[in-house]
Amino acid sequence: MNNISQDRLDVWIYKFLLGSLPKEKVKLLKEELGRRNKENLIFSALERKLFAAFIVNRPTRKYLAELLDDWEKRNWGN
Repeated sequence: MNNISQDRLDVWIYKFLLGSLPKEKVKLLKEELGRRNKENLIFSALERKLFAAFIVNRPTRKYLAELLDDWEKRNWGN
């Protein structure tokens, strides 16, 4: 797999969050985040949360929502 540019990755993350990223690109997004995690190249908290949601045995969107809610509560108390 070729490295995916940060701009393209960002667009794919936004499209994933909107539910409009096609399944084949979701697979590529997951692989790219896995590669970046392995190479210690994830610098965004959102990328880390999404990667964490991809690797658990739970529905991705539901778990991501829980991670983001927890992140908000721990950082801003609401």
